[in-house]
Amino acid sequence: MNDKHTRIALIGFAVVVSAFVLRGLVTGATDEGGTAQPDEAVEARDAGPANTGPAAADAFDPLQGGRPLEDAPTTASPQSTGTAPGQALERREVGPPLPDGTPVDLAVKRVPGTVTRYRITNAIAQRDRQNDQSVGQRWIFEVTTTVSGVEEDGSSRVRLEVDAIRIQALYPDGLQIDFDSRRPDDEALADPRRAITIKPLIAVIGIPVEFGLAPNGGCTTIEGLDAWHDAWAETVEALDPGASRKNISPYTAETTLFEWSEYLFPPILGGTLVSGGTRDVQILRDTLQSAYVEFRGPLRVTHDDGDVFRLELVTTPGVMMREGGARSAQEAAVARVHVQSDADAYYAAWRFQREPGRLLDAEIDTKYQMWVAWRMGQDAGGEQAYQRVFLDIERGTRVELLTNE
Repeated sequence: MNDKHTRIALIGFAVVVSAFVLRGLVTGATDEGGTAQPDEAVEARDAGPANTGPAAADAFDPLQGGRPLEDAPTTASPQSTGTAPGQALERREVGPPLPDGTPVDLAVKRVPGTVTRYRITNAIAQRDRQNDQSVGQRWIFEVTTTVSGVEEDGSSRVRLEVDAIRIQALYPDGLQIDFDSRRPDDEALADPRRAITIKPLIAVIGIPVEFGLAPNGGCTTIEGLDAWHDAWAETVEALDPGASRKNISPYTAETTLFEWSEYLFPPILGGTLVSGGTRDVQILRDTLQSAYVEFRGPLRVTHDDGDVFRLELVTTPGVMMREGGARSAQEAAVARVHVQSDADAYYAAWRFQREPGRLLDAEIDTKYQMWVAWRMGQDAGGEQAYQRVFLDIERGTRVELLTNE
């Protein structure tokens, strides 16, 4: 894969940052394939026991190749999660938790016409253990959400529009990017190496999409996503004809629904939850490599401050293979995906205002290791050949309320 195609593989909105950095670290694993289109909304599936921990690592054979597990993750506490590039994202002070046994009403009453602006910072660092190359990226983007409708059963529709994006990145070849869409840098946009990362990202600014939300829950549908996909594909094609057919669109329905469910619309489930008690929830992130990274575990309520309550999910990252057909030739070549981490290496917390119902802030930190193996044809002896990567992945996300009306 040449340098331009590496940059293509690294493009993506913050909603798919983990998947695109993964592909940016891989060389030689891209094949021709049809242009992927946004697909139908999908429901989260029950994946069963997480494929994590020492026993799973011992049993996993990355197709008789690749380096063995070494230097296991040390992030048992989310406090140590770092970001890239730059310093770690700060954590909020949340005060003493509720006494066990306190009932908390988790109802979120959205009101039509409610407008909210957010700043979302999503930073990721990844290291390829085979060659010790690292990629550091940070997206800082601002969005406006508007509650466009609320049904009698509590389900709602929320329109989202991207207002601005700042892109910061450091690649293994030393290329650095720091681009702010509100203060465009003509020199960066004229540089083919930077433009292939920047232009497809900022192409969706100002194009609205609308999420359908379950009562007090996560995203179930999305409308208008074709416009995001088309803006991305047209921009990529203008920069490198044919390149959009070699990559899965970052704007499939499942990828986008999963990402925004984690950031703004988590499955809080409604009703009453007693402090000290839990509910089982599932958060998925699409790797675009025939698998999801799954964060499934006990949702807890930690605070109730009158009109505001806080929820927390601490669990162990795992892998969940994606059902259905491959979305690209590259994905069809995936033979094995494995995720391993320390226990409780995923930490997420969301604070909600009950009425008008809106997220106030969120913190998400995780650290895990991922193996991916691709079928790469036959070797000289006629045996199946594979390309393997073994990655250390660390991500930090912060959601901040800017203004509201």
